[in-house]
Amino acid sequence: MTTVSDKINKAIDKGMVTVNKKEPARKYLGASLLGRACGRQIQYMWKNVSPDKGRHLDGKILRIFRLGDKYEDAAIEWFIKAGFKLKTEDKDGKQIGFTAVDDKVKGHIDGILKDGPTDIKYPRIWECKSMNNKKYSYFQQCGVQSSHSQYYSQVQIYMHMLDIKKNPAILTGINKETGDMHHEEIIYNKEHAESLVTKAEEIVKKTEEHKYMPRFTTNKLHFECKYCSWQDRCWRTIE
Repeated sequence: MTTVSDKINKAIDKGMVTVNKKEPARKYLGASLLGRACGRQIQYMWKNVSPDKGRHLDGKILRIFRLGDKYEDAAIEWFIKAGFKLKTEDKDGKQIGFTAVDDKVKGHIDGILKDGPTDIKYPRIWECKSMNNKKYSYFQQCGVQSSHSQYYSQVQIYMHMLDIKKNPAILTGINKETGDMHHEEIIYNKEHAESLVTKAEEIVKKTEEHKYMPRFTTNKLHFECKYCSWQDRCWRTIE
């Protein structure tokens, strides 16, 4: 039996999907994607290639993504109220960011910690991520490089391109189920950051030449491949 709650949720999710489909595709490659393992997946995401049948983001997932933005907004408020000088916009009131590879690659950070009540050195790149309890526990115990390698890479390229690397960046993880927070220092890794720039250049070049990046794996059932929204399309492609 369909309940009133079911009907309302169905309408909301349908609205979320409709609005998401109308979102214009980015003309640039977002730097936050560069930490993903598969270069070909990054190409699909950058060019807004339609996912395989049945693998589009549904309304529930889109709602979860939107809630993630709200956690970031809340964290910014908490930091400022605690006495931190957290800069989130440039002089023109826009999100702080950078461009690279002839403006074909762009990145935008959550903020820069300029000063604060704690006895640590400033300035520092600041990024905020919300996580479920399982992911948060892994992050807290093992560190972001192990738990969320994509976030680690994201911070590395931000530090490199904005030249804010003398002091470690801060990645704030928020447990969405308990409200707990863990703040990890991320030390600048020059070799890794430069490899991401090289990766970005290669992806842009191959995409403009209408060529595919190599698959991440030769095994179609690999974890990263199995849950990719373009798995069928990718493996049907003749190299």
